[in-house]
Amino acid sequence: NISFQQMDAQQMTFADASFDTVTISNSLHHMDDPRLILAEIWRVLKPGGRVVITEMYRDNQTEEQLTHVYMHHFWAAADSARHVTHNETYTRAELSALVGELEIDKLTLLDYANLESDPKDSKLIDMLNSRLDMYKERLQDLPNKDELQKQLDMCRQRLVDTGFHGATSLIVVGQK
Repeated sequence: NISFQQMDAQQMTFADASFDTVTISNSLHHMDDPRLILAEIWRVLKPGGRVVITEMYRDNQTEEQLTHVYMHHFWAAADSARHVTHNETYTRAELSALVGELEIDKLTLLDYANLESDPKDSKLIDMLNSRLDMYKERLQDLPNKDELQKQLDMCRQRLVDTGFHGATSLIVVGQK
């Protein structure tokens, strides 16, 4: 019994204290003002309710994970050049400080990384190259396309030379 609603995350139409659990995953860096989003999450969360926030971060990564970070920063730069909100990833300390502004009880911070897969798996590399191809098409009309093309080329080379693992995510679990 699930329904989906699309609305502005900065001004949700839900009443105060509407939800037992609110979660956001890998989205804060896509928001113009993540503090407003977190304040809205807090507003719609019931007292005693749980919040779960997951967001990748850029520091303290393996070389294979840095490929993900660099690719993500390329995607952010390309999207931003097209006036689409997409910021570079946070550092772990920036994320901790951001969620620390909420008055979260029973706060747990977990770092999650999956480093078990083959970082040079051909299916994964092909899929990521396809994603880069999609972005390459979007560069054609941008004034900084040469700079972005250099970033894209560096990302492709890292896929070949270093491989890819997803960046570590910070998982924040707490209670209002």
